[in-house]
Amino acid sequence: MRDTARRRLAVGGEVAVLKQVHGTVVRVAEGADAVRSEGDGWVSDIPGLCVGVYVADCQPILMWDLRGRAVGAIHAGWRSTAAGMGRSAVEAMRGLGVAPDALAAAIGPHARACCYRVGPEVAARFRPENVHDGRLDLAAEICRQLVESGVQPGNISVSDACTMCRPEDFFSYRREGRPDGMLAFIGVSA
Repeated sequence: MRDTARRRLAVGGEVAVLKQVHGTVVRVAEGADAVRSEGDGWVSDIPGLCVGVYVADCQPILMWDLRGRAVGAIHAGWRSTAAGMGRSAVEAMRGLGVAPDALAAAIGPHARACCYRVGPEVAARFRPENVHDGRLDLAAEICRQLVESGVQPGNISVSDACTMCRPEDFFSYRREGRPDGMLAFIGVSA
């Protein structure tokens, strides 16, 4: 799906994507031609424009204004989660005039704690309650950041699907070792 024509065909229109760098930069999309921008998330209030991120085992986080005026697509791996991507995403939506308590978020399929083993150097960057027997629960950390930033807990949903456990449904970089990925996207209605 990294091919522009295939992406356009699958989505039915333009999708702004980023050169993802595993950081906490969330950009404001001004059009689908912003493809060359670097960062790990988009926010947009342009009707008809979809914003998207590629994920393999990282978390795709889709956010939207409950009034339907703005959206966000966020890529959050362990590095960006440890650095505060949840807070960065909420701040970017606030920059479009959306109050945190007017946001909803969905965390899509990703490497869940059942399969996501990390070493002690990575585990040390997270709260102890999010690491059990060397397995990291990234979604718990993102949820904590979103709630601490003002998103209502009832407005956050987390997929229970693990990309590593379900080869028939999802690509997994950790399982397959190939640089492919899945596209998560969202847009404001035209």
